[in-house]
Parts: sequence; C-alpha cells; structure tokens
Amino acid sequence: LVWVLGFPALMYHFLVSQFQYGVNLEDKGPRRQFGILYDAFTPKYYWYGALALGRRSVALAASTLLYTQPPLRLFVLALLYLSFLLVQITYVPYRQGYANRSETGMMTLMVVLAMVQMWVELVGDDELIGPTAQYPWVLVLQAILIGIGGIWGFS
Repeated sequence: LVWVLGFPALMYHFLVSQFQYGVNLEDKGPRRQFGILYDAFTPKYYWYGALALGRRSVALAASTLLYTQPPLRLFVLALLYLSFLLVQITYVPYRQGYANRSETGMMTLMVVLAMVQMWVELVGDDELIGPTAQYPWVLVLQAILIGIGGIWGFS
C-alpha cells in the first residue's frame, strides 16, 4: 500500500514543491531534467502525471488484491475507471487534443469492458455464455473495442 500510493504521492510532492519554490517548469533547465514527468500536460496541470501514475497503481493493486473474486474485482475496477474518466473529462489535462480524446476513449472502453466481463462472470452458469476463459469472443470483442478506441483517439 505504501509503494502503491507512496511513489505517486512523492512525485506529486516533488512537482508541487518545484512549482511553489518559483521554478518555472517551462524553462529549458527544469524541462530538460524533469520534463518527462509533466511535458505531456498543459502547464496548469503539470501534476497530472503523478495522478495518472497513482490511478494506474491503484487499479493494479485492486486487480491484484481482488483476483480471487472476479465479479467484485470487475465491479471495483469499473467504479475506479469511471471515477478516472470523470477526472479526465473534468480537467482535459493533455497538451494535445488527440491525447485527451484517446485517454477519454480508452477510459470509456475500460469501464465498458469491465462491465461486460462482470456480466459474463455473473451469468457464467447460463448455457449461452460462460466464464471468459471458455468464450474467446469476449477477448476478441475487447481487442476490437480497444483498437477502435485507439483509432478514435488519434483521428
């Protein structure tokens, strides 16, 4: 838990402290040293990289900790990605429009895919549908939706 939330929190603290001490993050020096942490985002949302790292860490931790309970894991992941999607839509933090569209599209797909897989897991005893491992069409559907999301984001 400390590692999952600690590293993103440390990164956020570092970026905010640099900004508060009057370091212009757009200058050549800081940008050359630390630009990889914030360069993809508008100057107003220089801290969003730490948030993105934190959200990935939390999603990975939830997925790992709830691995033995697939419906609960998928429900928690759907809620997490829905909240991440709302943050993305609220802030629109990326410098490039295609990056914002791609991130929004992928977050939307993550919510939809988690709900589809949750439905498959919950209705798994039905004769028409079973667990994901028995029905590769669910994985094919996921791959197609992710591909569409990527194309939509870069168009």
